[in-house]
Amino acid sequence: MNSHRPVPLVITLLILAAVAALPCPGQERTRDYIGGAFGGSDFHIRDDHASPLIFSAWGIAPTLQFMHAGEKSRHYFEASYSPANLMTTPDNFTTQGWIGKGRYAFLLAIAEFGGPGRPFTLFLGGSLSSFVSSSHYYYFIKPFNGYSSSIDSWYWSHSLDVALQLEYGIAEREFLFLQCCLPLLSNVSRPQYSPSGDYSYTENEWKMKVFGRTEFFPKNFSCDLLLAFQVPVVWMLNFQVSYEFFVASYDVPRDVTMYMNAARAGIFFCF
Repeated sequence: MNSHRPVPLVITLLILAAVAALPCPGQERTRDYIGGAFGGSDFHIRDDHASPLIFSAWGIAPTLQFMHAGEKSRHYFEASYSPANLMTTPDNFTTQGWIGKGRYAFLLAIAEFGGPGRPFTLFLGGSLSSFVSSSHYYYFIKPFNGYSSSIDSWYWSHSLDVALQLEYGIAEREFLFLQCCLPLLSNVSRPQYSPSGDYSYTENEWKMKVFGRTEFFPKNFSCDLLLAFQVPVVWMLNFQVSYEFFVASYDVPRDVTMYMNAARAGIFFCF
């Protein structure tokens, strides 16, 4: 008889361990979200180094994202790309351009507020980001009935940012968040003042440089706002819709100002 007593005790301990591992009411479960989204962007740029005209266009805007949602922290990674043929008025000028962005952010919860259960959480942290806009300008030559290459220009910023995120937890795997990133320290690559300064006569093209001048805020100003909403749809899949607004300005070698609106929708795997 005594030899069978440990069996109920072992079962009881296993049950207690399983119950202890279950999330308690109000306890946030650590989750990872990885996926992709696709949508469109509306991009505008005025680069006085290349032209005093404002160029704009609609383009596609795919992105890949990953978020690790801990109990009191957030890890966030994003890589996005958007090509576009930019137009202006008069229509004898055009620009082949593209923009790309990569960002990693780490944030910690600093405040909780709201109604019962405190659904609002404010996160504060930093991010490492890289944003590039590359443009190749053309002008139309009527006698030849074709376009001729004019100049290349670019804006490439690598920055250390301050990041804020306000998150509203609705239910399990359902949430809304607003993220804002502002650069504190940047390294900005821009063309030289002379149009031929970055031109390679052996390769017959302008050469874009990865790194340039180091600047402190607000010398190189930019702001990236991301509003996103996720909701579970089936199994471990979430559906996300998002809106992003990005603006940047810099004055070397001459003023460049740009802004972008982007709307996307995509599927994320939760685990």
